[in-house]
Amino acid sequence: QEARKVERHAEEGETYLRFNRNFRFQHMVMFSSVILLIITGMPLKFPNFILSRFVINFWGGIQYSTIVHRIGAGMLIYFMVHHFIYTILTRDGRRDFWLLIPKPGLFLWFETDVLRFLPKYALDVAHEMHSDEAMLATLAIVIWHFYNVHFNPDRFPGTLLWWHGRMSEHEMKEEHPLELEEIVARRARESAEGTNG
Repeated sequence: QEARKVERHAEEGETYLRFNRNFRFQHMVMFSSVILLIITGMPLKFPNFILSRFVINFWGGIQYSTIVHRIGAGMLIYFMVHHFIYTILTRDGRRDFWLLIPKPGLFLWFETDVLRFLPKYALDVAHEMHSDEAMLATLAIVIWHFYNVHFNPDRFPGTLLWWHGRMSEHEMKEEHPLELEEIVARRARESAEGTNG
């Protein structure tokens, strides 16, 4: 089996930088905040579970658990602002603009102020939407993203792409062929410009 791994890595060829340092930093902030939000948010959605009580007690009670949840939300908001600035100021960011568009979601932080202007059912709807969207995001991250990136037999026990940002030529051909074509074409253009200049 070890010989097969060595042989497979020898076939992979050159590595390509898929995620630059700035993008990797954004990813680390995002996954840290999302994990915090999941750990503190699910016990609020399912407070009667034994595990929920354990997690809430771990943070020192419900009032501290909600504070940690808001810290995670603040980190996620920071990520969105950082990503927005990255999108405006960098070529890579502008290219990826449509992949991540921030949406308003501060209704629940300012419940008493919202109730002055809107009926209570608007807040109830916001609570339900937030709760269900969070559940959907958690399932997507845990089942789809974690499996594909960390538990897939081709990747197990995980990938360090999030850390160093590089993928092998083989992986790029298999998983991101259009992106590889774009990188190769850009290199060829830059090389031709360097030769002509």
